[in-house]
Amino acid sequence: MIHAKVSELRKAYSRHLSLYKNVSVSNASIITQNLILCYAVECGLKCLIMQRYRIGTTEHLFNHVDLEYLYNSPHNLTLMLKTAKCPRKLHNLPAITTKSNANVDCSRYHEVWRYGIEIQNEKLERNIVEILKDITYWLDEQIR
Repeated sequence: MIHAKVSELRKAYSRHLSLYKNVSVSNASIITQNLILCYAVECGLKCLIMQRYRIGTTEHLFNHVDLEYLYNSPHNLTLMLKTAKCPRKLHNLPAITTKSNANVDCSRYHEVWRYGIEIQNEKLERNIVEILKDITYWLDEQIR
């Protein structure tokens, strides 16, 4: 695993979110937009957790005695939301089902969007994207 500093995660969050906003107004693929947004949220949550626990790198994040559970689930947005003490209304990231009937929880959203896998319920996907956007609004208020 490659480790990042909290400052690098802060910059990555900002860059990904800015790119998401710019790509959203262009004719870029919805899947690409969703992937960038998902990565922005992941970077923002890790940055915030590291700030709150005064941790300098992701290496220390995953080795921190109170946060070891994140090591085995480094993409689990729900775990990160809880750890970051995000408002409960933003924790509702449901599993989605692909058209090939695979169940995908929030720790694997990035795989669905990275590989362009089609999902069964596009309305649910749009709802997830709205939740991810709401998380970024909250993160913008929290990250220093």
